[in-house]
Amino acid sequence: MIFEIDGNLKHITLDYLKYKEAFEKNTLAKQISEAYGKTLEEVNKLSSDPDHGGKITLSSLLESMVAFDLEQSGILGLNVKRGPAHTDLEDGWGRKWDVKTPPYVEGIGFNEENAIHSILRKLNEFPDGNVGILLDISFLHETNYINLQKHLKTRLTDNQKFLVRQVVVKGVIK
Repeated sequence: MIFEIDGNLKHITLDYLKYKEAFEKNTLAKQISEAYGKTLEEVNKLSSDPDHGGKITLSSLLESMVAFDLEQSGILGLNVKRGPAHTDLEDGWGRKWDVKTPPYVEGIGFNEENAIHSILRKLNEFPDGNVGILLDISFLHETNYINLQKHLKTRLTDNQKFLVRQVVVKGVIK
């Protein structure tokens, strides 16, 4: 599901630590493939991050969840693929996207300023607006994403607001 930056949104918060644990046990990619009806090879190919030497990381697996979720709903078109360097995804129409998945971590909390800085840094890296931001808020509690949304509205230009889309993915870990 995708929402504009000022959309009203309700969702069930995914537990970041469970996804981290599944990654560490090397089971997350398989769970993603099963949940989205993809082969393990397709998940690994989309999750292979050129910005990290082709490594598959927890972040790149979470990015693949965003891609598969939006691909299934038709929002990113068919055949979403790994984007070129400094981006995460390229949609079916050739549009480049960077995925941001700031988590709330039990016992640690949520670093809102870090999330805002990461978004602003990426938008400033592509000042022509040729890369959009998919802000995956699946791992945030409602108060986290409402505050993040409120602060982004005051820190982003109107053009930048147009480039940021909130995303919620379905959970793959039960």
